[in-house]
Amino acid sequence: MGLPLFYFILKVTSRCEICGCKPSEKLEVTRKDGSYTLMWNYVRPTHTITTEGYQVTCGTCKKLAVYFDIDHIVKHAARIMAKRMHDKRRK
Repeated sequence: MGLPLFYFILKVTSRCEICGCKPSEKLEVTRKDGSYTLMWNYVRPTHTITTEGYQVTCGTCKKLAVYFDIDHIVKHAARIMAKRMHDKRRK
């Protein structure tokens, strides 16, 4: 079962569910009545079969998810932020 078109467009044009960034991929369509640009994010299926079983991810999070699970990515990002805050306070 796939996503209905309306639900798919709603999902791909929303923010990344992992990092919260706005859609970053660009799709340009040129028609007789004008040119349109659609900014979108990736939609990837999760383990459930319902329409809520899809997760919106940006290109960066999608690439990271190929090699690491979400928990690993979040823990590593938290370490990076903690180190940056520590370094900032030392200056």
